[in-house]
Amino acid sequence: MRKTGFALALVMLSGALLSAACEDSDTNNHPTAGSGGAGGKGGAGGKGGAAGEAAGAAGESDAAGSGGTAGEGGEGGAGEAGSAGEAGAGLHLYVGCQGAYLLEHYLVSNGTFSRQRQAYAQGQISNATFNAAQDLLYVAHSMGNGPTSAVTTFTRHVHSGALNPVGLPVEVPQITPSFGGTGGTGGTGGTGGAGGNAGTGGVPITNPLPQTLTLDETEGHIAVPNYGTGNVYVYDILPNGALGSIVSADDGGKNAHHAVFSNNHQFMFVPYLGSNLIKVYAYAASSGKITLDSTVAMPNADTGPRHLALHSNGTWLYSINETAGGPTSAAGSIDFFTFDQTNGDLTPKKTIAVPLPDGYTGAKNGAEIVIAPSGKFLYVSMRLDYMAQGSGVTVPGSLVVFAIEDNGELTFVEQLSSRGATPRQFSLSRDGKQLIVGNQNSATVELFSVDTDSGKLTFVAEQGVCSSPRFALFAEIQ
Repeated sequence: MRKTGFALALVMLSGALLSAACEDSDTNNHPTAGSGGAGGKGGAGGKGGAAGEAAGAAGESDAAGSGGTAGEGGEGGAGEAGSAGEAGAGLHLYVGCQGAYLLEHYLVSNGTFSRQRQAYAQGQISNATFNAAQDLLYVAHSMGNGPTSAVTTFTRHVHSGALNPVGLPVEVPQITPSFGGTGGTGGTGGTGGAGGNAGTGGVPITNPLPQTLTLDETEGHIAVPNYGTGNVYVYDILPNGALGSIVSADDGGKNAHHAVFSNNHQFMFVPYLGSNLIKVYAYAASSGKITLDSTVAMPNADTGPRHLALHSNGTWLYSINETAGGPTSAAGSIDFFTFDQTNGDLTPKKTIAVPLPDGYTGAKNGAEIVIAPSGKFLYVSMRLDYMAQGSGVTVPGSLVVFAIEDNGELTFVEQLSSRGATPRQFSLSRDGKQLIVGNQNSATVELFSVDTDSGKLTFVAEQGVCSSPRFALFAEIQ
């Protein structure tokens, strides 16, 4: 009888432990995460579910691996299923679309896209940027037909990826505040600049049209260049991460499209596409104040500097040019500059041709430029003219890869199709191993893997997205 009682107690204890392990493994509620509980071998198995939970840190997106680091029994050793946790290496992807005011959210893992919860902006989206921790997303957009635009701040849950707005959108005014910079009237009218669509033909400007947003190194201020009004604003950042007020501004020219801070945090560059120049501002990080230091004309006429990329060495600056000599020029172009961080001197060094697809003639429409995290390669997108061959024939854009040599000059590596029309913006993952590009006039994003040794791209997958994607940004799952 004593032996029978002991055996019964043992059975009951084993059942309780098994039940507890199952309950712990199910707490994630993720179909792919639950199998982490099986990672251990025999024993009590109580930590098995915890391994699934660790692998399931990706949140509401089924990103978790089917193993984890469960370990044998209750000892926490490495279980046989541990290697399956690699599935947790997926990325969150955010796509902002102009007309729908929509921020789509996907989990990207092993070449597949899984749609997650979407969010909405309160106006037409133009571009966006994350802070360094990727727990705040800043989105620039216009508000109807003007006269103001706005920037909306979203918090991002670094596990689930969910976005939630922080307060109300902050106004981007048409008229430049009277303080700071060289001041002016805010650019009412004008020709809109080369390749521009704001103010064309003397039509009055009705919206600032803020473009690519850039946080400074301390994340105490954010630069907001405005394509429509040709000015640039610097806002302070509030303790909750949202934009505060404008602390400095300048009416720098036509069609401001980007802003980049120098690595020593003492200067800011702004390309003015329609004025065919780059302005260098002295920057006071403590106050956010900008003061014009120099104006650098592009080496060639009708170049249209759109976006800039500054190398991690702080010395080499590259401009992707939108017009690049106009529709009849033989190639697109990148301009290479050297920058002296001690005195702010920006010196043009060389213009590099960006090859066009075989047989293509027409607008270049250079768009985005990004340097690989390794500093060894540079990537650009060429929107081209998707209607160049007439109605019914869509001309895809291109992605072009260059190697960065020891002296900062560029060597062509490859050109390939963006697999859709108008590749407006693209981004690299932080490890430089994946590239995502949004095709504005095809409503698709295309995923490429990156060979970090050669810089070459390999197509992986396509995903249909909302209408007119303006940006596609990766974010890490933490």
